Amino acid sequence: MNTRTLGAALALVVLLGRPARAASPMEKAIRSGDAAKVTALLDGGADLNGTYGSASLTPLTLAVRYHRNALVTLLLDRGADVNARRNGTSALSLAAIEGDLSLVEILLARGAEATHRDELRARGPFHDGIVSRLKDAALRQEAAAKAKSEGLTAGAAPAAGADLPSYSVGAHPDDFALVVGIQDYRDAPPAAFAENDAAAVRRHLVALGWPRRNVLVLTGRQAGRAGLERYLELWLPNNADENSRVFFYFAGDGAADPKTGAAYLLPWDGDPAQLEVTGYPLSRLYKALDGLKARAAVAVIDAGFSGAGARTAAAPGVKAPVPALDPAASALGRAAALLAVSAGDEDGVLDARKHGALTEAVLEGLNGAAAAPDGAVTLKGLYGYARRAVQEDARRAGRKQSPQLLTGGLGEGDLRLR
Repeated sequence: MNTRTLGAALALVVLLGRPARAASPMEKAIRSGDAAKVTALLDGGADLNGTYGSASLTPLTLAVRYHRNALVTLLLDRGADVNARRNGTSALSLAAIEGDLSLVEILLARGAEATHRDELRARGPFHDGIVSRLKDAALRQEAAAKAKSEGLTAGAAPAAGADLPSYSVGAHPDDFALVVGIQDYRDAPPAAFAENDAAAVRRHLVALGWPRRNVLVLTGRQAGRAGLERYLELWLPNNADENSRVFFYFAGDGAADPKTGAAYLLPWDGDPAQLEVTGYPLSRLYKALDGLKARAAVAVIDAGFSGAGARTAAAPGVKAPVPALDPAASALGRAAALLAVSAGDEDGVLDARKHGALTEAVLEGLNGAAAAPDGAVTLKGLYGYARRAVQEDARRAGRKQSPQLLTGGLGEGDLRLR
């Protein structure tokens, strides 16, 4: 072997011969999901909030990195610091980076502090859901901090407007909800504040007892026609049963066929000039709701259909007629009900409050403005308040707008929401 060859060989030994760092027992146990071993190590004196490995991760952040949900819960139960950060990264940050929605929810439920930076770092197919939950948590944490600084008593609800629920009721594990907010369309005018509406509605649904895992939020391209079809006509029927309350919410553009007057929800990829092939007909929504096995199905539609206004769309040069929502609600059978902006010159939004007018009224009603003397908020009570509030807002703006309630198979019955 000549000198050059020998030198190259020695260099290779130097580069490749360095032994790899052996994983610590804690790393090995967490990587393999061995809860018994992790418990034994902690009982034996292992540092619960210490750092392990070249990345200097705590046991909690290691469990997040390896998607070990059960270990995350175990470590938090043992007292792991949920908000410990290294180089600005916490367990919640890492869960967002890893795109793990279930871990994000576990950590938020255990007091993890959400930051705007964490929202920006969210990745993966559940990006929008993660960002939505982080935004919700950040808003609640800010309100709680403000309440504390102002000396509110424990349990007092901070004054945060309609966005934040001022109530909380027991969970209903069988309930499911699909929440759609489409603000920026591919081929149609934007629907101002629609995503803000969807986020607020989701917060209220959770406060009303809908489990977080059962509330699906679609925004942007996720809310294309294929997405609406998939989740309305497959996801909901496959999950809801006879014990379920189902809630469907839509904030975005509405449109009407200028020839027939038929009303359509406009998906993200919808084209007002080609509604038959790109829109989602209200009649199809009625059918989807009626086909559910649920004990009650409620839809709230914050969209207009006049072709003029903040949340309506029409083909260029075409003045779409204001459609009449079917008063017989023939496709709203059994226990379905629909609350929608149905008539008027245009749909309205409230710039100062950054909500659609109907959504703002619904949120205020749920927060108590529509409550009966005994504190209950029913669907009909909510409708009565929303109708008055929307009409008044429209009157101040010099236009006409009047929500409509179709009770379908509920008939003269009522549905208690809280």
